[in-house]
Amino acid sequence: MELIPGAALSILDRLTRNVPQELQDLNQWGFKTSWGQCPWSVWNVAARVNDPATWSTWESVIVRFDVSRHRCLNFCFFSGCGVGGCDLDACRDPETGHVSDWAMNFVDRFDSYTEISPSGTGLHVFFRTTLAGKTVKQVIAGELKIGEKTPQVEIFTRNHACSVTGNVFEGRNLFR
Repeated sequence: MELIPGAALSILDRLTRNVPQELQDLNQWGFKTSWGQCPWSVWNVAARVNDPATWSTWESVIVRFDVSRHRCLNFCFFSGCGVGGCDLDACRDPETGHVSDWAMNFVDRFDSYTEISPSGTGLHVFFRTTLAGKTVKQVIAGELKIGEKTPQVEIFTRNHACSVTGNVFEGRNLFR
């Protein structure tokens, strides 16, 4: 389901309405706190990217989501889970919404569920895959920083957690 432009929704409404059901159905969820990068579990301990037992169902994290403590949700990529991610940093002007050409090349190539990152300066793409390789990170040469963030792309299929905002980018709400 796509948001109506200008419609004000709570973060929980936005997450529930926009995150694809195929992702919601997976037992790979945690929280992103407002004070750090470490993902947290519903048991109020750190969720580990190499331990599926520390992650939870969508329903359990939604029930325990606390807007005063949590910025967004975290999705964990495990080897063989069938989901990959692409994190595009420092590619989006948060004031104008303009996205760099280099980042749009990745978005168009994956052609899957894409959302705006918590900072507003990046994009996250979630896609189906049968691959389970190591994380690949590459700084984009010749591009300017946005704030303190360096333009870079990171692609991962296992042992990685990624923020989930439900803030769909340009109607790209289908998980493929």
